[in-house]
Amino acid sequence: MTFLYDIVNLQFVLVLYFLLVRYLHLDAFRSLLILGHLISIFLLNDVLFPVEYMSDQLTYFNNAKSFRVSPVFSMVPTRNAGLFFAFFPIPFINSVQSVAMINFSLYMIIFLFLKKKNITSNGVDYFFLLYPSLLLYSSVALREVLILLFVFMSFYTLIIREKTFQGLIIGLPLVVLKLQNYLIILLATVVYKFFSKTRLDRKISVLVVSGLIFLVFKDLQIARFTFGEYFTLEKLEFYRYSLFAEEYGYDWGYVATLDYQPIKDWFSLLLLSVKSFVYMLFKPFPWESHNILQLVQSIENLIIFGLIVFLNSKKLYGQPVREKVFFLNIFLVISMTIYGLVVFNVGSAARYRFSFLSIYFVFFLYFLCVDRLFFTRDRVKMS
Repeated sequence: MTFLYDIVNLQFVLVLYFLLVRYLHLDAFRSLLILGHLISIFLLNDVLFPVEYMSDQLTYFNNAKSFRVSPVFSMVPTRNAGLFFAFFPIPFINSVQSVAMINFSLYMIIFLFLKKKNITSNGVDYFFLLYPSLLLYSSVALREVLILLFVFMSFYTLIIREKTFQGLIIGLPLVVLKLQNYLIILLATVVYKFFSKTRLDRKISVLVVSGLIFLVFKDLQIARFTFGEYFTLEKLEFYRYSLFAEEYGYDWGYVATLDYQPIKDWFSLLLLSVKSFVYMLFKPFPWESHNILQLVQSIENLIIFGLIVFLNSKKLYGQPVREKVFFLNIFLVISMTIYGLVVFNVGSAARYRFSFLSIYFVFFLYFLCVDRLFFTRDRVKMS
């Protein structure tokens, strides 16, 4: 019976797909690549790997299914993701594939937004359509694409529209979906504004807005702690050690025998941050791969690192583009460092990493294209 419900859902999503293809006048190759994302929904769970391999899928599915009967808002991020899925206008939620089809629909919405806002080029399009991690997480029943949507919209407003206050407001749903990501956006924005060549009054306004956001939300209870407590070294170390122990099944006796490096002070945080940045970019290393999926992710990491080096070696001609690329690199370093500090599971590292890398490459490739267009135009005018 579940299969019949998914057939109805598939028809709904196919209608969205054909509307997208027709509205954007996509060529056959791009259309087939998007269709491949939809097909992959039915080639992953219980085909290439069991649903239990990504057990969180069952949590989001069960939450979404129950919330359609009784929607209840909470400050538990996983439950709120399920609440969003429950309100998405797909006919039925009766399997993990149902939630995966919602994620695929969100994926198409992001692609539509990119095209309509003219954030497009062959590089942007093909990266977005061919990035393996984006294919994987837009085809399973996790909250990662939902989080990507809000991070993307917030960062678009910050870096393209250059609207700091609006960008931070748009990102506020992340506070109840994934607080860490909102803090990363906030921190990256403050650091960028402080070191950029923007006017002093803008730097002050960013600091003031950031301070106001902190004051308004510092006593807001999120999970076990308040918003303000997440900014302390003690809470960072608490979560770091807890996640380290989680990797070993909370066998505290065994964990105590391992070579764990705690955050003792700001200096130790600095040293561990450098190590964590590298860790987050490369995990899992090839020799740490225990299955085909992890091996593919390991190879992908090497390619991604090569692309980061390659793109940053390209000469940029326009000062505005150099400023925006500087912002992107701050965003990348902060996100990889923070997650590298607290994530020890290779699967979790891949999940948390992909959204930031997706945004990084989409905007970097777009800015590179814009920079080349303006450089070519200026040379034509001079000749």
